[in-house]
Parts: sequence; structure tokens; C-alpha cells
Amino acid sequence: MIAPLSVLVVDDDPSIVALIRALIEDVGGDVWATFASGEDALAAFGEAAAAAAGFTGGVAVGRSDAVLTGLPDIALLDLNLPGIDGIELARRLHALVPTMRMVLVSSDDRGDLPSDALIGGADEFVAKEELGPERIRQLLGA
Repeated sequence: MIAPLSVLVVDDDPSIVALIRALIEDVGGDVWATFASGEDALAAFGEAAAAAAGFTGGVAVGRSDAVLTGLPDIALLDLNLPGIDGIELARRLHALVPTMRMVLVSSDDRGDLPSDALIGGADEFVAKEELGPERIRQLLGA
């Protein structure tokens, strides 16, 4: 059996986080973690990435490869986070794990998305009103 895809969710609206969590779990996905800010996500993600890569205290521990395990497959990032916004968060997370798929979500219209938003990190934009079971299935490949 193939393990379900793991999803990092970063959104400052608790009701949206609860909805996205329920949708992901309903279609068989796994919520890796949720955060209300980009800063909190980066702090936790950086620690997890270092541990997954076998680094503790700046010293490699028995790992000669760069394969990261135990990290999310997909990140759903609110575009309009306070502090570090979703675009900058996608760039920073992409720098840590380039293979992780980054999806920006927002209640704003895609027309408001800066032209460089999908450069350097984010792979896709999805309007929050589109985040129903079918769209989540598509994102997870379920």
C-alpha cells in the first residue's frame, strides 16, 4: 500500500485550517502540520528538514545523501499571511526542499497575484472557494 501524501498547511484563519484538514483527511491524505504564520512554519520545518537530513548541532549524523524523509509532499500556503507572506514562504521552503510541491491559496482573485508569485517556489495557485473534495483529490493525486 502506498503511503498517503503528507501536507503542510499554513493559514492564519483557524476555520480555513480546520476545513482544509478535514478535506485532506476525508480524501485519504495526511496533514503533516498546520501553522498560523510563515515564521512558525519555517522554524518547525527547518528543524524537521535538518533532522531528516541527519544533521544535529551542525554535524552530519550517518547520512551521506541529501534525501529528506518524513517531510511533507505538498505545502498549501495562504497567499496573504501576516509577516512572511505565502510567496516568500514558498520561496524559502522551496530552497530547503526543492521537490516539495508548493500551492498558494487565497480568497483573493488570481488577477491580484503578483506576476512573480509562481517563480522561485510556488507551483500553483488555487482559490480557497475551489478547495472542495474534488480539488483536494486533484492536488493529492488521489
